[in-house]
Amino acid sequence: MEMLFKCEDEHYEEDAQILALEYCKRTLEELKEKISSHEIPGENLEITPQLRSKLKPIESIYQDDRDKIFQYLSIHPQRTIDIIIVRISSVHEKKEKYLLEHIKQWKEIMEKNYYKSLDHRSFCFKQKEKKYLNPKSRIK
Repeated sequence: MEMLFKCEDEHYEEDAQILALEYCKRTLEELKEKISSHEIPGENLEITPQLRSKLKPIESIYQDDRDKIFQYLSIHPQRTIDIIIVRISSVHEKKEKYLLEHIKQWKEIMEKNYYKSLDHRSFCFKQKEKKYLNPKSRIK
């Protein structure tokens, strides 16, 4: 049963990371488009907390250098956006490959544990069984 939960958690986590990468890439492409159409100045871009939250995957990709990346993004957005998009695309591809490789394993785990998961009282039963079989609970 725990394997089923672990499998679902891993699958959910991978899906969430892939969606976040796609959203970040789309945001950067929109930002690049606005800069090229001169809606936003091409230099000294203000990175608001809202924009930074949309670009959250950059923090996990660049980890230690994330502050430098955001600094470069604010100073030279056009050049930096191109570099970040390439990096996000490569990480996105790796995540999708990982997902495709593990879908078969997760499917096998789901199939093996499906019937066990139908027993909705299993956790309560195990806890009560431990309580009743404990020698201390018998002596009163």
